[in-house]
Amino acid sequence: MIRSKTVLKCENLEVILDAEGSMPTPIIYPTSLSIQQGEWIGVVGETGAGKSTLARALSALPMGPELHRTGQIYLNEENLLALPYHKRAKVWGHTLAYLHQESALSLNPTIKILSQILEGLQLHYPQNTKKENLEKISFWLKALHLPNTEQIKQQYAHELSGGMQQKILLAMVLTLDPSLIIADEFTSSLDMINQHCVMEALLLYKKMKPHMGLFFVTHNLKLALRYCDKIIVLYRGDVVEEISTIRLKKSRLHPYTQALLS
Repeated sequence: MIRSKTVLKCENLEVILDAEGSMPTPIIYPTSLSIQQGEWIGVVGETGAGKSTLARALSALPMGPELHRTGQIYLNEENLLALPYHKRAKVWGHTLAYLHQESALSLNPTIKILSQILEGLQLHYPQNTKKENLEKISFWLKALHLPNTEQIKQQYAHELSGGMQQKILLAMVLTLDPSLIIADEFTSSLDMINQHCVMEALLLYKKMKPHMGLFFVTHNLKLALRYCDKIIVLYRGDVVEEISTIRLKKSRLHPYTQALLS
């Protein structure tokens, strides 16, 4: 695996819930971590541990109105939080992709699937021909084992099952060739067969782009152990363990990690 460069790192990243009438409450305690080229990191913890909040914060996407993010986030040594919004927007999708656990929040219900995927390609790769774009889209739809892909291209998101929507969203992301994907519980609503189908498609993408990094938030520690190089264990907004998958399989250092595996 290639680990010659840090793709993304955060320093003292913290998220505070500051609701009106309440005392400010830390949701994510000051956290510093890094993702190397080609590295897949699994983020695990029980419900409410702060996994999704950490993923959202790390993506540099807007937070909720009562959530305040502080610290620094560097993508290829550029501080994302110091950039104006319009410059950050150019990074999302193309260099840094964020896969939401609710595909319905990411797919436009009024635009057909093909048009949605083409829109992203035309925005980030205006030099591509339409033929090149269509070939790329067809490749990833088929790689995700979607049936009747020509029919799906002409459908709307609400006409597809939740599992198919998740695969469409992943295909949309992979056509944009991101260097890093932050996946927030992306496989949680899928059955075991489709979970592995999604992960195998990501592995195929990594073979094509070995530098591709993955920040994989999941409640399924066994899935993370199978596919990830390193595991981060989150407990009540705090990173309690950061350990290589190989080492974790041999020795579980933190009692909370042991409880997750039991």
